[in-house]
Amino acid sequence: QNMPGMNGVELAGAMLALCADLPILLATGFCDDGMVAGARALGIRDFVMKPILGRDLCLAIRKTLDGAGTVSV
Repeated sequence: QNMPGMNGVELAGAMLALCADLPILLATGFCDDGMVAGARALGIRDFVMKPILGRDLCLAIRKTLDGAGTVSV
């Protein structure tokens, strides 16, 4: 979520503007209700909270790629 020049949600928005069905999974160490609502509206499929275990990350990626992802924290 925190990067130089823009945040992860802004990057996701730019990417989705180019490819609306792109499956995006956002990894963050901070998430509030406003971010989740904004992510849903934008088209981000799911969130994972850091730190995350490898197996949980793999499951989240699989769910997102399968199209079953929903924004959840």
